[in-house]
Formats: sequence, C-alpha cells, structure tokens
Amino acid sequence: MYPSPLRDDGYDIADYTGIHPDYGALDDWKAFVKEAHRRGLRVIVDLVLNHTSDEHPWFSGGPLVARLPLS
Repeated sequence: MYPSPLRDDGYDIADYTGIHPDYGALDDWKAFVKEAHRRGLRVIVDLVLNHTSDEHPWFSGGPLVARLPLS
C-alpha cells in the first residue's frame, strides 16, 4: 500500500507516509479506514521497516550517505 519502486514485490518502501497510486490516494485510504470502523472492523497495516527502498530519503539524502564509501 506504500509508494514503492516495486523492485521487491512492494517490500521496497520509498515513503512510509504515502499511498501507492495503484491503491488510490490518501483520501481513499482515510475513507476506507473510516468505513471499516463504521462496520466494526479494524484495519491492521504491516509496517516492515527493514524493507526500506534505496529511494527513501533515509538512504538517498542523509548526511551519512555523503560520507559513506561506495565500495
């Protein structure tokens, strides 16, 4: 459900705060959760932080990245 370059079946998450366009927009997600709650359902989201994409800002622009060797 998160934005991903989909090089690892979607487990390479590029943005943990967004919604992948294939699933709609953030407003669609909010409407889905609201409707689920209205029906007495809970929504569980799998958050797998060790599957972060190399396109995520943690890897692409942090100060540590500039100091790491490219070996």
